[in-house]
Amino acid sequence: MKRLRTLAAKESRQFLRDRLTLSIAAALPIVLMALYGTALNFDVRNLQLAVIDQDNSSLSRAYLEAFSSTNKFVLLPPPDGTLDEMFDAGKARAALIIPPGFERGFKRGVRVEAQLVIDGTESNTALLVRNIGEAVSRTFRPAGQPPLALRVRHWYNPGLSDSLFFGSGAMGLVLILFPSLRGAGLAELWPQLGALAVFAVALYAVSAWRFRGQLK
Repeated sequence: MKRLRTLAAKESRQFLRDRLTLSIAAALPIVLMALYGTALNFDVRNLQLAVIDQDNSSLSRAYLEAFSSTNKFVLLPPPDGTLDEMFDAGKARAALIIPPGFERGFKRGVRVEAQLVIDGTESNTALLVRNIGEAVSRTFRPAGQPPLALRVRHWYNPGLSDSLFFGSGAMGLVLILFPSLRGAGLAELWPQLGALAVFAVALYAVSAWRFRGQLK
């Protein structure tokens, strides 16, 4: 037990003398808490939603207003080109297509459908857009009519496979963790390098002393 206390006291003194290790141990948790508490935010907002309103009625505008009131979407006018070109250019995350006869179908009491086309290259964002769109459509029931049926189609990634975009995420994680791990490794290696330097100097001194003795 005495040896253990002696070893603990020795390591504690060495740790307190090593300012680099002490600084990393004190600053790294604070930096990570600040980073994960403020910089990382998984709340998705301002998703670009292109609107293709082929009915152009007061009920279709009310349906669009229901999407806008979620504070998750930014409604954009119809794209100039095709949906392929719009998603390739990164101009929108999804497109909402309201077919003609939207309001007339509700007045007749029939089940009305709309289509939500989602860019599926990022499966987490695509899943969030789908859930919000389905929730808005389920609650959109004007004058007690049947709920709106929303047909969802995922562009480029129909199965929402995470492996299609995990590579870039893994690279970002490595870039975040590498500096701190590298600093901790150097701080741990520094005392050993110092001991090796002392040994090398002592070996050189002994060799020089023996060589000088031979010269005499």
